[in-house]
Amino acid sequence: MIKSVEQTILLLRPIIAMNAELNLNDVINADSIRGPELTKIVNGQKVAYQPHENVIIFELTEDRSLDYVETFEEDNKVHTIDSYSLHLTIYGDDARTLAKKLKARLLSQKICSDLSEQGISISTISPIEPSTEMINTTRYIRRDMTINFITELKFDLIDDYEEIETVRVDNIKSFEE
Repeated sequence: MIKSVEQTILLLRPIIAMNAELNLNDVINADSIRGPELTKIVNGQKVAYQPHENVIIFELTEDRSLDYVETFEEDNKVHTIDSYSLHLTIYGDDARTLAKKLKARLLSQKICSDLSEQGISISTISPIEPSTEMINTTRYIRRDMTINFITELKFDLIDDYEEIETVRVDNIKSFEE
């Protein structure tokens, strides 16, 4: 069972890389990108991806469009069931095929079952959106798609409110001149 939203990213990233047949380093969390360049590290140096190289940039967001959020208590734990979106931007000469292959594999019974065992249920994958983008003065083929999913997190309840109620509160006095 997933214990954090961050763990969801750690679980999904290698699944995306494996099913896209990409190196894990070529599946990049958008949170780690700074600036307008699309770069990778080669021999300790920043090097721009070339248009023929395939790379996936992803971004995880809470999905309020599905409006599916539920919280309940059970077994001294609070459960929260939330909807998320994982937006994928796929670059490279093979972006068209890569997007179709990835979508088909992620919707397969095996992947859906494996994810379900981990606490992630894919609800939909958006249609693949075609486009091109200028990066580093170079035109890149690009395909976008969004994976919508639901996950359940469990957190221990805090039941020691007695300590909170008995905490000493000191008044802060201001200094007058």
